[in-house]
Amino acid sequence: YVDGRRVFDRESNERVRVISAQHVYASDGIVKDGTVAVVGSKIRMVGEDVSYPSDAEMIDFPGCVIVPGFVDLTTKVGTGSSFGDRVSLNDKIGDLLATDDDQIKLARQGGVATGLLASGNLPSPVVAF
Repeated sequence: YVDGRRVFDRESNERVRVISAQHVYASDGIVKDGTVAVVGSKIRMVGEDVSYPSDAEMIDFPGCVIVPGFVDLTTKVGTGSSFGDRVSLNDKIGDLLATDDDQIKLARQGGVATGLLASGNLPSPVVAF
């Protein structure tokens, strides 16, 4: 409790699901024999050695690939570098995409079909690619 309000509760009624597959395509690469721990509707852990409670629901996809949803707010995929503060609201950032960026190929192999690209300088233009 902080200032009379509950900010943490050890008891949780959110269901824990542990999903395993032969490959997990994560934001930082491919995890062989990977696991994803989901609490409620949020992904909590992704990796080879994920911790979870003993009463978690186990779901296994042998011989399969899974791609957990992710948003990488600091990505440089498609640009080769960060935009920083050099983008203003009226700029056309589609012209800044790097067509030869190797990270685009990795993202496509991981199942990413659409990327949203924006500057960290808000408000920002956004381009879908």
